[in-house]
Amino acid sequence: MAEAHEKALIDPLTQVFNRNKFTLALEAEIAKNAENYQPLTLIMLDIDWFKKVNDTYGHDVGDEVLIEFANIIKNTIGYNQLLARYGGEEFIIALHHTNPSNALNIAEKCRLAIENIQVNIRDQQTIKVTASFGVDFSSHNKTLEQTIRNADDALYISKQSGRNQVKIFENRE
Repeated sequence: MAEAHEKALIDPLTQVFNRNKFTLALEAEIAKNAENYQPLTLIMLDIDWFKKVNDTYGHDVGDEVLIEFANIIKNTIGYNQLLARYGGEEFIIALHHTNPSNALNIAEKCRLAIENIQVNIRDQQTIKVTASFGVDFSSHNKTLEQTIRNADDALYISKQSGRNQVKIFENRE
């Protein structure tokens, strides 16, 4: 029973956490460190033009791209950070105990790693993919949900600004 429950928390395609496991893991860590605030950076990332990949090459190739994408991110951020498939072609990374400068370096390192891969598909054909990133940093006065929303807003700005880039959430109020 415990094994079935754990499998339900892993994305079956990419073998990274799913959205529910990600949220549960972060909430548990935040509760554990409630008295001793620890900085947290959230990075939302999304494969650029993924619908075009599915429409052009088929969903089986789209699945290959998602698997390769997740593997690149896992290898780039290391296994002590949280990575989850948040939905479709959108992923989220939680970096613990990371200052803003290091977080941006990690996001940029991930962006470059993705930009430099070529996914092999049928008949020795390869395709290139890129990704857009949105970053936000936690604070004492922000909820986890707000930090996720802010990172998602920054991701949207990254997409609107030309894609294949890293943007930091800027409060525009």
